[in-house]
Amino acid sequence: MSELFKEEDFYKDNGGPTEEYTHCSYTVPVLNETVDENDYDQFALIENAIYPYIRLTKRRGNSHFPCGGCLSPATDGFFARKTEQERDALCPKIAWGFAAVFISELDYDRHQNDYVPRKERDSLIQSYYSNYLQQYLQFHNGLKYRNISDEQKELDFLGEHERIIRLLWEKSVPLKQYPVLYRYATDAEVDYERFLEGRRNELQNKIKDVPHTLDVEVKKNRSIIQNGEKSVYVENNTGTIIIGSESFDNYGKLKVHNEAYFADIEQRILKALDEANATIDLCVAWFTNDKLRDKLLEKSKEGIEVRVIIYKDGVNKSKGVDLTGLNHKEYRGERGGVEHHKFCVIDNVHTISGSYNWTLNAEHKNDEDATFHFEDYKLSSTFTRRFNEIWRRDGKE
Repeated sequence: MSELFKEEDFYKDNGGPTEEYTHCSYTVPVLNETVDENDYDQFALIENAIYPYIRLTKRRGNSHFPCGGCLSPATDGFFARKTEQERDALCPKIAWGFAAVFISELDYDRHQNDYVPRKERDSLIQSYYSNYLQQYLQFHNGLKYRNISDEQKELDFLGEHERIIRLLWEKSVPLKQYPVLYRYATDAEVDYERFLEGRRNELQNKIKDVPHTLDVEVKKNRSIIQNGEKSVYVENNTGTIIIGSESFDNYGKLKVHNEAYFADIEQRILKALDEANATIDLCVAWFTNDKLRDKLLEKSKEGIEVRVIIYKDGVNKSKGVDLTGLNHKEYRGERGGVEHHKFCVIDNVHTISGSYNWTLNAEHKNDEDATFHFEDYKLSSTFTRRFNEIWRRDGKE
């Protein structure tokens, strides 16, 4: 499935992201509607919007307009370069939300001179509702929601969802220029609201029969670490998976972003360590920077789980920082060379990597680089697994 975007985010970044279209299988002039001969002759559903909507279009062949069979207008295309007002003048938006999805699932039968649904309305309603409910539940699965039942979460979702769908239906006033479609869409909207009302009653009745206290089961060999609002879920010590974070966007996705630095790296690292809420895993060849060591000690005293791996050699022995008070290990390289890694994983969701050792020379003399990968738990989990492989080399956890 394509990534979903807010309606207002389309075409912002040098023309992208662009809308992706599904063309309705009928064309407007055969719909028994009163239309001008110069009017639009096609509907297109924008399906990569968080709440889908329909644009009126005209057939112009394989152009960069949102019509003619193109899945999306090229970022350097004529349509993408227009302003929002100009795009709406060329291809007006006409219906939003469930009404838009319902209309897109109609065929026009010329023999019956009527619309025929491709999907049963109940099935379409269930699918539309389930899609948004799952997004909501994924965004509300952190530890701070652990004592809230699924029924209560869904009730909370319903209140928010009902408000949104009403606003989307109110926006769909332009559909009135096609009276037959508007009448069918109105009936569909009424059915959808009835479904929501029935679902609400169902959930409220279930909650009445459920005890107020819920038992939270933690599976064997799994542990939960919580510090503040963020939480991480650790499974079998092979890596951690974020389950609660303040850094999700509005649609349940982590806001992954990267930053690269070539100077003042020490301050960047100190700032990142300050944000740690549960774990810090550091693996570097050489460690001679007292400020960074002191920050690790400070975070350890706050209750953060800190682990450090360094290279076992003369430099660290004679000039390295004193790691007393920190859980640490020293290793030589697995293949007889240097243990040359330089990475730090914070809360298993932020990773720092690059040429930068945690040394005074790296900060004040050398040409160095460090890349900060924020909110990327997949990348961080890869580094965490590698850290654990090294950590267990002596057979001790």
